[in-house]
Amino acid sequence: MPFGQRQPAPDATAAPISAIDIPIPGVVLPTNLLVYPSLAVGEHLSTLETQMQVLSQQRGLRSGAFFVELNSKRYVDLKGDEPFSAASVIKLPILVEFFRQVDSGRIQLDEVLTLRQDHKGGGSGWLQYRPNGTKMSALGVATLMIVRSDNTATNMIIDRVGGQAYLNAQFERWGLTRTVLRDWLPDLPGQNTTSPRDMVLLLNELEQGHLLTNEARDLAYNILYRTRVKTLLPRGLDAGTRIAHKTGDIGKAVGDAGLIILPDGRRYLAAVLVERPHNDRRANRLIGDLSRLFYKEFKASRSEQQVQTLSR
Repeated sequence: MPFGQRQPAPDATAAPISAIDIPIPGVVLPTNLLVYPSLAVGEHLSTLETQMQVLSQQRGLRSGAFFVELNSKRYVDLKGDEPFSAASVIKLPILVEFFRQVDSGRIQLDEVLTLRQDHKGGGSGWLQYRPNGTKMSALGVATLMIVRSDNTATNMIIDRVGGQAYLNAQFERWGLTRTVLRDWLPDLPGQNTTSPRDMVLLLNELEQGHLLTNEARDLAYNILYRTRVKTLLPRGLDAGTRIAHKTGDIGKAVGDAGLIILPDGRRYLAAVLVERPHNDRRANRLIGDLSRLFYKEFKASRSEQQVQTLSR
């Protein structure tokens, strides 16, 4: 059967079950998640970090960032472990749990989800305007959650995977110590939190194959590549560079986290979160500027390696 359609849809009233709790024949799922994952890092790019700190010192803005190269592990940590309002960046770990339950067979991609009044949230997305009883596939709802950042779709996925308390327990098991879901979407007061390091750790765990099967991870990435907002991390990237990411934007905060792939195939992870005066666009520009600084450093590192090789 196609991926995500291994068995009939389960009873939606059943207790939520983690992917690591259900053995599925032919699928190797992680078994070590009771031990907190850690983020291995290498050389600290202190000069670049200082440049970012200077750029970030703007009145009324509080910012954090974490960047790490996947091969060399060179990194920048700018208040990376501090909690920030997550806005819609919180949808990234929710998507991961969705696909973990697809991997486990608890959720089928083609199963039907039904919109209820209590799912509806304002702000981003058009699903809030559909009548109660509207039916969509689970994959369709999860895609809307990311591509359109649909808040109503997000609430439907939160409900389907097991609720806020269950998701928070999963986040903790994954080592996301600053990532807490406290409110349904839209979370305009900014009570849902995460940190740049948490989001980079999550993305690193995905890259290492510790959270999802390759098939589920690739499908998740294909959705994240389609995120529509291109004015944050993508603004710092050259043409031809790909980014699988999730943005967030509420009055008090803006953020972006993702996997960046250069045309030559090299990869790095990035997360920037900024709290700001209401809708202050300096925060949006700052994310693009920090993204550009790291991108230029990362891109130049290949040229430096080539020069060193030729000089030997």
